[in-house]
Amino acid sequence: MRKEIKYVISKKEYEDIKNKLEKILDKDAHYDNVKYSIKTIYFDNIYDQLLNENINGDIYRKKFRIRIYNNDLSNIFLEKKERFGEHVYKEREKINLEDVEKICDGKMSKIKLDTKLKKELYVETKLKFLKPIIVIEYDRIAFENKKVNFRLTLDSKLYETEDIKTFKQKFRKKDNVYILEVKYKHIIPKVISDLIKVDTQRQGYSKYKMMRLNKCKIN
Repeated sequence: MRKEIKYVISKKEYEDIKNKLEKILDKDAHYDNVKYSIKTIYFDNIYDQLLNENINGDIYRKKFRIRIYNNDLSNIFLEKKERFGEHVYKEREKINLEDVEKICDGKMSKIKLDTKLKKELYVETKLKFLKPIIVIEYDRIAFENKKVNFRLTLDSKLYETEDIKTFKQKFRKKDNVYILEVKYKHIIPKVISDLIKVDTQRQGYSKYKMMRLNKCKIN
């Protein structure tokens, strides 16, 4: 379990932080001198239960999501994320494209419940009437220091769609939002905190919440 803090930052802050961190931190396994993309399918129900829990800032929140890196449909993950205040716990397991397609078609009952998270998601779909509600994609640059269990990510170029069945497509992302996420177990190393001084009033950004609210305004 780690603490997780998110900030909205400016394009200049994004570039400054990236340039500084490249000199002192390792890049994560997905990063190969370029950004990588993350596409996520989020779940909710007709009552927007998970969205409202996010808006209300509930201390305990749980959500499931399906995540694809670099649009590689042979390497897809089903994830569960639980939040206790600032503390975050995540579980993930691989899931095949056929099962994802069935889930997105509303045919969760037709997939084989042969893993822990599939079983948990199935129960949630029955109890809370969860279904895939939105697809969000963005570019990420990630840095980490495994010795102190510290990770920092810079996200940009967000795109969202409620047309779930288009999740296999490559989206044309917009250069409109810049997000800094800091994830750590005990403390943020001082050399890092000195580099990423950000106005705390911009803390608490949720890509899921903001993209859902944006779609609500548009519709």
